[in-house]
Amino acid sequence: MSLRWATSGDNFDLVLGVYQMENSYSQDWFTYDFWEIVRTPELLVALYGATPEQVDRLGNDFGQNIYQSQEAKSQAVFGQFDYDITERLEISLGLRYSKDEKDFLRPTILYQG
Repeated sequence: MSLRWATSGDNFDLVLGVYQMENSYSQDWFTYDFWEIVRTPELLVALYGATPEQVDRLGNDFGQNIYQSQEAKSQAVFGQFDYDITERLEISLGLRYSKDEKDFLRPTILYQG
């Protein structure tokens, strides 16, 4: 959501406004047979930070449950002032203050089949 207010005079323009946004999403899924295609110890070590010993303990038959969630919030106030010094020369001053917050969660659980 954005709200703006603008006004003009003989030799100036002024815009003031506020902005706010909130967004969230989540996903939850389970994979199983897919890992038979792409399973290599190197890939599992790279993706999960697992040690080769941990990969060996999984065996050949395993799946994973992945859950992701994210929340994002953004707020801002802004303004711009334009002033005509002459008919051919204009000076502009603009300011913006923003505050952004994001939280992300992605636990992964590996299952042995």
